[in-house]
Amino acid sequence: MGSIRPAQSGTPAHKLQRVRLVTEIAANVAIICSVGLIAFVLFDRTLVSSSHTAIRDFTVAPPPGTPIRLTGVDWSAHASTLIVAISSTCPHCMKESSFYSDITRSAHRIPIIVVMPQESQTAQSFLGDYHIKPSRAISADLQGIQVKVTPTLILISSSGVVRQTWVGELNDTQKREVFQALDHL
Repeated sequence: MGSIRPAQSGTPAHKLQRVRLVTEIAANVAIICSVGLIAFVLFDRTLVSSSHTAIRDFTVAPPPGTPIRLTGVDWSAHASTLIVAISSTCPHCMKESSFYSDITRSAHRIPIIVVMPQESQTAQSFLGDYHIKPSRAISADLQGIQVKVTPTLILISSSGVVRQTWVGELNDTQKREVFQALDHL
């Protein structure tokens, strides 16, 4: 009573049911493949391509040869200057504070300028708490010196151009490299 029964094998109705079933399966497969292709194209164009561009264009510190401008600093007054870009909210900066203290206490012939994004009072408090005694401390936006992460050390020439950079928490070899660079100036 009212139920649809499958057509008997070999009859035209059975062949028609098979054609419908095969057509329906083929249409579903085509839809799934189309959606997958569209998703792949959109993903590739929006996420993958833009992230490759971002990674390629993203630098965390200015490369050698980049001119640096810092208000109130006359690079030509010294053969070289070391910028130490740190932040009072940076865990790596706190962990490396004894290294920065050692740099500022060592008898180097070049000025060491600490640049911090915090207000002057907060920056001075941080430097005092960690016994970091630079030649000068400046509160400034780190983007202005093209630094995107802290800690970053930048050795600047007398013409205001980057000679060398060290980024992040440094290992012992890199720390020796910094001291050697300072000693050879």
